[in-house]
Amino acid sequence: MKLNRRDFIKWTTISAVAIPLAHQLGGNSFSARAADGLPLIKEDDPMAKNLKYCENADKPTKQCADRKKKERNSQYCNNCQLYTKVSGANDNETGKCMIMPKNSVKGKAWCMSWVKKP
Repeated sequence: MKLNRRDFIKWTTISAVAIPLAHQLGGNSFSARAADGLPLIKEDDPMAKNLKYCENADKPTKQCADRKKKERNSQYCNNCQLYTKVSGANDNETGKCMIMPKNSVKGKAWCMSWVKKP
């Protein structure tokens, strides 16, 4: 089979779209399983300090005191685009964050990297 330039570009484009799409559709269960053994990040961790991470977003500490009041009722790790739920229910929920790949985070936590889910 001879592949001309037009076909090459077409198949490259299809592949470039299909691979991330497949990861989105089937990748969440894999990333959730991979995070099961990760230690929970603490507020005094250097990465957490840089991101102004708060373990309990409803009771912000000095570290995340600059968090705006209007954000307090709507921004949590568990509704952030960078978060994948791992285990737990409600207040005990933990998950994996793309920003902090070596640790898990609490679902009711917050950091300044919060991104609204589409």
